[in-house]
Amino acid sequence: MTYCGKPQDFAENLALNRTIGFLGTEVPAGVSKMYLDFWQNNKELYTNVTGAEKVAVLRSYPSMAYNNLETQIAVNMTEQALQQRQIPFDIIFDQQLGQLKKYYVIVLADQESLTDETIAALKKFVKEGGGIVMTGNTGTFDGWRRLRKVSFPLEMLQESDPAASSKTLGDRKLISFNYAKGKVICIPELIPPKGEIKLGFESVWMMPENANELDSAISRVSGKLLPLIVSAPEWIGVSHDTQQNREIIHIFNYKNTPCTDVITLEFNGKVKNAWAVSPDSEGKKTLSFVQKGATAILKINDLEVYKVITLEK
Repeated sequence: MTYCGKPQDFAENLALNRTIGFLGTEVPAGVSKMYLDFWQNNKELYTNVTGAEKVAVLRSYPSMAYNNLETQIAVNMTEQALQQRQIPFDIIFDQQLGQLKKYYVIVLADQESLTDETIAALKKFVKEGGGIVMTGNTGTFDGWRRLRKVSFPLEMLQESDPAASSKTLGDRKLISFNYAKGKVICIPELIPPKGEIKLGFESVWMMPENANELDSAISRVSGKLLPLIVSAPEWIGVSHDTQQNREIIHIFNYKNTPCTDVITLEFNGKVKNAWAVSPDSEGKKTLSFVQKGATAILKINDLEVYKVITLEK
C-alpha cells in the first residue's frame, strides 16, 4: 500500500486493497491526483462490499514460522499462480479457521506443521462439501513440528478408504479422493522454475512449472462453479467483490502497454445491466453482454491500465 508511482501501482492497489493507499507527503499531482480523483468519485464501488473470493490460501503460523524457506517459496508460487490464472483468492490465517464455510476451496501449499485444531477444522470443512488442495509435505508435522505418526493427508485418505496403504501417498503421484461430501487432491510438489530464488526484500515471485496442475486441481475439488471465470493473458490481474444487487469486478494490466487481447469474463449469475468506469477514460461506459442460461459473458477489448466493471443483478 506504499510507494505508488506508476499507474500500474495505483491500479494494483485499488483492485486488491480497495483503497488509494500512500500518496506521499506532497500535494498529489499527475498520476497520483488522477487516481485519487477516480477513487473519490467512485467511492461507492470500494465501500460496503464483501469479497466474493471462493478460494483461500491458508498461511498457518507454525508452518510459516518453523520452515520459512521451502514453505514460503511454495506459498509464493501458489499465490502467483492464482494471480496469473485470474482466480480471485483470499489469504487466510489460523484466526480465520472458523470462517471456512464461506469458501469452496482451501489451498494448503506445503503447510507442513498443522495443529490438531487446524486439522479438525479442515476435516469439518471437507465433510460439509468443501474442497482441499494440498501440496508437498502438508500435514507431515504437528503444531510443534513434531513428526506425526500418520500425516494429515494419509489420515484423511485412510478414513475415506480403510484399505488405503501408506504407500499410496508415497509414490509421488497426484492423489485424488472423496471425503464425505467433499473432495481432496494431493499434489506431490510444486516445481520451482529454473533460476535463483530470492525471498525477503528481494523476493521474486514466480509461477511453478506445474501451475496448470494446481489450476486444474482447484477446479476439480470445487463442489460448485466458481462465481467468476476469467480468460485473459497472464499479466492481467482480477479481483471480485459483491454488493447488494450488484457485482464489482476489478481488472488491471501489469504491463506498461495497453492490452490488445480480448478479456472474457464469465459470471455465474443473472445480469440486468453492465457498465464500467476507468481512470483511463471519462464517464461511465455501458457494456454489452450475453446471458447464456445462468451465465453472463462479457468481452473486454479496451483495457489500458485499470477498469472497474459493475454488473447489476
